[in-house]
Amino acid sequence: MAKDSQGMDLGQVEALVTAAIMIVPYSTENKITPEMIASSNATPELPAAYNRSTACIGLVKSDGGNQDSRDGDDPLEFLQDGYKKLPLATSLTQTFSPAENNALTRKITIGEPDTQGVYHVADIIQDAKWMVYEEETFDTGRVHRRAGVMQVTGNEPDQQERGSVTGRALTVEWMKDPLYVDAEHPNTRWIESWYDPKA
Repeated sequence: MAKDSQGMDLGQVEALVTAAIMIVPYSTENKITPEMIASSNATPELPAAYNRSTACIGLVKSDGGNQDSRDGDDPLEFLQDGYKKLPLATSLTQTFSPAENNALTRKITIGEPDTQGVYHVADIIQDAKWMVYEEETFDTGRVHRRAGVMQVTGNEPDQQERGSVTGRALTVEWMKDPLYVDAEHPNTRWIESWYDPKA
């Protein structure tokens, strides 16, 4: 549908159909480049580590999809009205709620088991940085892609209730990392693209 006489376009309104979050160990080999997720690529060619059977966080609670947020200092204001400069000291975070208690969700929250398969838990979040790739597919056919480096900074397990899906609300911080920062983009936290099959 094209824009109407008031400039409105229902064809640009999207509803989420499904999403996937893949988390792999931090390494140069697992970096996703802009060329890999270019908006012209119907299917991105990702490094081998991004195998959906081992790298996918799995099912996410229906009310626990991706939610971005930003925390930062107030803009710098000047004597002259109408001029502000945004601060560089910002924190970009995301929350989502995995429903699966699989090996990957345990690895990023309580760590690795010993040779007996027993976890020795010191905390429910780990110090490690992770490489992340996310896809969100919408009813229009568009696919939103995001890649970067993150660290888990919060883990709030759900209260156990009989007959309810139990998950955990994870908070991750998108890190400014040398693998994604360059001279032209010194403050990059992630890269993203939109694939549109109708374009």
